[in-house]
Amino acid sequence: MLTQEVITKRCYSCGQTKSVDEFHKDISRKDRLHPKCKECSRLYDKNNKKTNKVYRKIEDIEFLPEEKICPSCKIIKPQFEFHLNRSSLDGLSHWCSECNRVGRLGLNFNITQVQYDLLLEKQNGVCAICGKTPNENNQLLSVDHNHETSKVRGLLCSNCNTAIGMLKDNSKLLRKASNYLDSHA
Repeated sequence: MLTQEVITKRCYSCGQTKSVDEFHKDISRKDRLHPKCKECSRLYDKNNKKTNKVYRKIEDIEFLPEEKICPSCKIIKPQFEFHLNRSSLDGLSHWCSECNRVGRLGLNFNITQVQYDLLLEKQNGVCAICGKTPNENNQLLSVDHNHETSKVRGLLCSNCNTAIGMLKDNSKLLRKASNYLDSHA
């Protein structure tokens, strides 16, 4: 008679060894499981006020300030320079849109705004694939990077960036797609 081996894991919080079914999935971890068991996670969420934020409709926020100072750039800016944020007291994001963007460039791609601007200048201000300007797409060009090495490759419009992402950055698959389109033209 075959018996199935039950795989277990020790909970970081309560210290008990439990079946892996008692843990939430977490793909960012080596074992692909959350360090706390589901029971400990529930108790933590119940007692932690940060996870119990009350999200409001923007219409329900009585007062949206006309101006706000961005703590990053220290400039007083009009409200439209900030994203709406239902969880903040004033209904606006903490940082202005520009500082948010610059911060994401550094966190996500380890580049500065100056490096982004130099790359944009090197590409003559257009998407490296289709050649459209940010104005033609009504949004800034995205930073394209190699997901394995994190090396920045160039700036792409969102359509081109999404397209190569959907093809898993696989040049052979991209060529096959191109051949397919050519054969059905």
